Amino acid sequence: MTVFRLLFSLLLVAQPGDEPIIRTSFAQEARTVYFFGDGLPLRTQDGEQLVEARAIAIRANGLPVAATVTELTNLVLLEFDGKRWSLATPFIDHVTKTPQHDEVASRSGQTYFDNKGAVVAQRRFDAKGYTLIATERAVWEKRVADPNFETKALFEVNDETIRALAAIESGAVAIGTSDGLYLRSDDDAPFEKVFPTDQRYSWSPRNVAALAYDTQERLWFGCDQGAGVFDGESWTLFTGEEGLPYRHFTCVAPGEYGVIWFGTERGAIRFDGNRWAYYASLRWLPADYVYDIAVGPAGDAWIATKEGISHITRQ
Repeated sequence: MTVFRLLFSLLLVAQPGDEPIIRTSFAQEARTVYFFGDGLPLRTQDGEQLVEARAIAIRANGLPVAATVTELTNLVLLEFDGKRWSLATPFIDHVTKTPQHDEVASRSGQTYFDNKGAVVAQRRFDAKGYTLIATERAVWEKRVADPNFETKALFEVNDETIRALAAIESGAVAIGTSDGLYLRSDDDAPFEKVFPTDQRYSWSPRNVAALAYDTQERLWFGCDQGAGVFDGESWTLFTGEEGLPYRHFTCVAPGEYGVIWFGTERGAIRFDGNRWAYYASLRWLPADYVYDIAVGPAGDAWIATKEGISHITRQ
């Protein structure tokens, strides 16, 4: 009798009552992967084979454009029309030669300069807007609206290698090197080497390979010690103790408000200010080595890797 009463009580509890059933939505993530020869073009019109997706950016229409590299190290631009990827025209470009070449820099964030790979920060906010181009030993300034302006070195190093560059319209510029992090606050300020410190850590950053300003103009960086953010007044630093999944960084990209994405040598990381999410292996990416990330208006991430491109959406 006791067992019967217990079962009967459980059945009564399980029946629908007067209390409403509350259903809440949550983000479900999905991915689409594009490999060279399977979703991406395999060769150029000249027959060169595409081997890596080096950079990616979102155009004003919300669709991505990617800078890829051929087996002969030529830079090739690919465009996505919402359904498929195709070779852009002109499809092989180098910066500083024509307006079309500058378009490669502004769209993809990566180009060639003096026949070397370079990282580009494009700023077009007034008639004095200019392009900043980072090579291994210097950051170069090129005026966009003034074709007679002579390209000049804005920042130079001797015993270090420049790894990353970020800039915003206020004139603030961040430069990451193999041996430090350098900042200037505006066009008239000098560059200063900084040593991020919060209540837990004090760092002299090494191998600063990831730099970006987010939608709130906070500076995010990734280095050997971990990741960090600077809000203009104070630093907040993250390691594995704070949930950071991996720290061999390759890039960082701002997402929707309050969200940041990191690229690493073994996958991608998304951080919304509270939760870290890690994306790696064929479940998410064509290859784990991430070169670049661009985030669309809806928070979807386009990720350029060694073997192709992944599109991660949140629905």
